[in-house]
Amino acid sequence: MSRGLFREFRAVQTWLFDFDNTIAALEPKVDWAGSRVKLEAFLRREGVAESIFKEIPKGNLPLYDALLGRVLRGESVSIGSGLAQTDPMELMQIASTMIESYELIGAVVAEPLPGAPELLQRLVGRGSQVVIVTSNSSRTVRSWIERFELTRCIEGIVGRDSMLPLKPAPDMVRRALTQAMGTAEEVCFVGDSEADALAADRSGLRFLGIAASEAKRKQLEPYHPIALFANPAELQSRLLDDYENMTN
Repeated sequence: MSRGLFREFRAVQTWLFDFDNTIAALEPKVDWAGSRVKLEAFLRREGVAESIFKEIPKGNLPLYDALLGRVLRGESVSIGSGLAQTDPMELMQIASTMIESYELIGAVVAEPLPGAPELLQRLVGRGSQVVIVTSNSSRTVRSWIERFELTRCIEGIVGRDSMLPLKPAPDMVRRALTQAMGTAEEVCFVGDSEADALAADRSGLRFLGIAASEAKRKQLEPYHPIALFANPAELQSRLLDDYENMTN
């Protein structure tokens, strides 16, 4: 990285981080298929229309987000009686909690990505604040950061239980910016997915990508991240250690 780019990031006061596959290796520890089966059975019992299951035949978060979007837009999601008709927001809250129950099991055993705890501690030690913006529930994240004694490093968590549209919609990022009271010039978003990159772009934020594989790098490159790193340890080395070496 150039000296000018180091200086640009020196001004960052607030760091927004995605959680899964950016800080924690949660995804492989969660029974996503099992949670989809349970979620879909619940939604069907509560009267959700068959069309959405045909539209999104796999994945629980895509199903949840598509359904939430319809509810927030005031569209009908029901073909019969049940919460889908009488209280769709309660339906979504219960759905989120059902997914959360599977996430919490995974959070008990999920390990940090290389260098993640050290990076968070380093940023907070430099006077920055860290906010997590994630499609996981805030309770899942909180249980994980408590496990690794990182609670003091996290200023806030905007998760799925905020009942906001998931990334790539910018809503969760904007909620985090409001909590942090930072300007776009003082904030950077770190994530691992196309959804993260798009949410950052739609919020006018700089984006740094975590890409553990060549396939992931190719996936993120079209979104023009300022830089890509294999893991948080490399981000710390290239962005913080190298800058301090250059200025000493």
